[in-house]
Amino acid sequence: MESGDEGMRDTSMRATRISRCEGRNIPWANGLGTSREIFLAESESQQGAPTFLWRLATTRIERDCPFSAYPGQDRTIVMTRGNGFELIHDSGKTQTVTAPFGAILFGGDWGTRCRLLDGPVEVLNLMASRRHVTCSLTPVALSAERLVQEVYAGTKALYVLDGDVSARLEGDAEVTLEQGDTLRLALDAPSYLALRARESPADLLLLHADFLARTPSI
Repeated sequence: MESGDEGMRDTSMRATRISRCEGRNIPWANGLGTSREIFLAESESQQGAPTFLWRLATTRIERDCPFSAYPGQDRTIVMTRGNGFELIHDSGKTQTVTAPFGAILFGGDWGTRCRLLDGPVEVLNLMASRRHVTCSLTPVALSAERLVQEVYAGTKALYVLDGDVSARLEGDAEVTLEQGDTLRLALDAPSYLALRARESPADLLLLHADFLARTPSI
């Protein structure tokens, strides 16, 4: 966190900057590690209890380990730092990532073990309730030239994988984002997001979430 910037957020009604230093540490369900939760999306059911929709978090995986079981959730893991890993599922299927920002999609109820290929890795972890929502991550590569990206109500966040970025949602002030920062969006209508890499090329992910029928909105 930069000096003099502790606890600061650039905020509007529709866009909130979440610094890479913000978020809460949460233990893995199996107790073998910790993740930093960027945000958790929930809604209230008719019974008043929170309904899990999706969660975005970062995790450092230090050693080979089993993954926690998350029945009913679809998972996407993106490697943000490190030299690669593979996921070995109980079904016998194996998925491998070695390229920077490579992604793996799998079910939280598959029964999965992670094997590191060459030291620890850091990952971005998206979990989504299969019953309520379909989530996806769209990569965006930026240069110094301005890019205007159309966004809609289902576009929930922008995550900076690498580089420094200027972002401006139509009608809002410009926000500066650094590697590991998130811009959380709350849109009720389509809009435009102007993006530009500040010094060197930058890589981003856009998080989209589309609700299924009879899913409570947030």
